[in-house]
Amino acid sequence: MRSKFLLTSFLFLTFFYQAYSQNRVDRPLQVQANLSGVFLKTVGPSLADSEVDDLQVQNWGWPGLSLGYHLNRAIYLGYSFQPNRNLILKESWGFTTEVKDGNITVDHNSGAFHNFDLRISPFKKLGLFGAVSYTHITDADYSMEFRRTSSTMLIGNNSYDTDMDVQWNFKSLSTLAMGLGYTWIHKSGLSFTMAIQVPLASGDFYENIKFVPVNANEMISSQDLELAEERLQDEMFFYPVQLSLNVGYNFARF
Repeated sequence: MRSKFLLTSFLFLTFFYQAYSQNRVDRPLQVQANLSGVFLKTVGPSLADSEVDDLQVQNWGWPGLSLGYHLNRAIYLGYSFQPNRNLILKESWGFTTEVKDGNITVDHNSGAFHNFDLRISPFKKLGLFGAVSYTHITDADYSMEFRRTSSTMLIGNNSYDTDMDVQWNFKSLSTLAMGLGYTWIHKSGLSFTMAIQVPLASGDFYENIKFVPVNANEMISSQDLELAEERLQDEMFFYPVQLSLNVGYNFARF
């Protein structure tokens, strides 16, 4: 999914390569709404991994907000906020890497993003920029329903006669992030930004994992549950990549 976001971003940047000359100096104060939720709602399913059967974006209508100031033609400082997106994913999956013996529905949140952004635009007219941000991503809830496609399901080293419900949390993160984007500013003040940003974080992102067998009479060994938790930790149903598709206005110097 991340690679497809990068490809889409590149196509947009290529389209605007020969756009109007920038007005970053004359109109330095930038206020924009982030409409990436509408974009994800429209084309998100086609950008998802090929193994994903369905991807729904529930909270797509709430825009994000970006406020910033171009100190000069090369340097921009700002703050941006992107609200939580409620996502529902459906695909074939398994609690081991060997088999996919069930269908899952994962109802999860992206978390809200708070960013303090530094953007560097090395070109005088071209609005291409690189970005470094300090980003905070709030914690998010996950709920997964696993339903077997055969008589039993494999968990760890053993098979069990049950389906499984799982709840857990995505940890809150405060980390650096790197990004690439393009800002276009018309002489009238109308402005547009498209960017993609990836947090520089690693490790276990999940916590408070709770397995609930649908068949309460089926006892699953603690060793197999530990292996199932390791499998879940290795699976990133959503990686907190931030997509900006901003439209707004740039104000002239007072």
